[in-house]
Amino acid sequence: MSTWGTIWRAAQLAHRALATFGWSLAANVFLRLHPAAELAGWVRVTGRVRFHLHPQGRLVLARGVRIHSGAIVNPVGGHRPSVIAVHKDAVIEVGADSGLSSVTIVAHRRIAIGRRVLVGGDTAIYDSDFHPLRAADRLVGPDHRVVSTPVEIGDGAFIGTGVTILKGVIIGADAVIGAGSVVTKPVPAGEIWAGNPARLLIRHDA
Repeated sequence: MSTWGTIWRAAQLAHRALATFGWSLAANVFLRLHPAAELAGWVRVTGRVRFHLHPQGRLVLARGVRIHSGAIVNPVGGHRPSVIAVHKDAVIEVGADSGLSSVTIVAHRRIAIGRRVLVGGDTAIYDSDFHPLRAADRLVGPDHRVVSTPVEIGDGAFIGTGVTILKGVIIGADAVIGAGSVVTKPVPAGEIWAGNPARLLIRHDA
């Protein structure tokens, strides 16, 4: 690498480190002051994360959680910030040493992410339909008979970029979800699924 290349790389690393410290400090102060948040340690945050937390909801972040937002660290999905939203009486739990990158996670009931889970850029996780499915119910109001069912992602799972995980889905430990998938039903532990809707590609015993 040339001298200018070395200088440029050092400047990039310094900028990343400074940005990470600044955004992490802001997020940790905000979360420790917010009545809905429970932190077990320092949460590493890169970029502005948009937290929408109802005071009567719960956001639980275990030790070693990392949240990337935007393209400072990961350009994949970096066109959008991370959004974490917890509605009244809902819960989002993220296990130790898990990493989220430019994600959208919205909980109306409960979303549980295990330990050492990696969630790729531009991924969305929802535990609700948000609106009634029947036209007659939508005429009553946007929250009339909305269905919400908890989502669970097991320890060590890997979620690729651009994945959508819908209500009621349980993803087993060490499972892999391929990029761009829409997950609508349970994924057994250790299996590799992909597609729209996501389907089995490789079994854990293959």
